[in-house]
Amino acid sequence: NAGPPVGRLEAGFSSADCLGAIGDSAVVDALGLGAMSLYEVPDQLAVLEDYMPAQGRSLAQMLMPATHPAFNAFKVHVGLNALRVSALARTPAISLGIIHKQGLRGRIGGGIYSPPVDPFDAALGRLQSGSQVLNA
Repeated sequence: NAGPPVGRLEAGFSSADCLGAIGDSAVVDALGLGAMSLYEVPDQLAVLEDYMPAQGRSLAQMLMPATHPAFNAFKVHVGLNALRVSALARTPAISLGIIHKQGLRGRIGGGIYSPPVDPFDAALGRLQSGSQVLNA
């Protein structure tokens, strides 16, 4: 089970009201957009910078060695590298809406989720051992 994102909540809600991280936003962040390019978007940075992990500004460069010509003007790094995640024990930042855990209100805020390293290590271990990841 994933923990909840850390971020700003609407008035009247606390961390006890937050559902664990869910959704497909991680796909956007694994590409290099979302929280991984937050420092290139001043309006979003103003809202979420306090919730970014340590070294957030250099996180994309650490974990995403590639650039794509279509994004050169925006300084966006792309392509999450699981080997780097495992070697550095650092995971991508993922920007998410924060959802009410009982489903009573839907979205109650927005923030940043940092997944654990363990799933990356486990997937790499299975790939390196020649196991088929999908036949777990």
